[in-house]
Amino acid sequence: MQQEIQDLVQHYGEAEQKGDVAALQQLLADDFMCVGPLGFQLTKAQTLARFT
Repeated sequence: MQQEIQDLVQHYGEAEQKGDVAALQQLLADDFMCVGPLGFQLTKAQTLARFT
């Protein structure tokens, strides 16, 4: 289980660095919510829009 989580984290990081929206679309849950370091919040759609 730990290896699966590490693999997902690595895959997410690679997809984010490459701007691979298709991969991020699959990795993120529909109700995904990103909370930034200053408390701002982004939905899945807003997060994906950063890469288009």
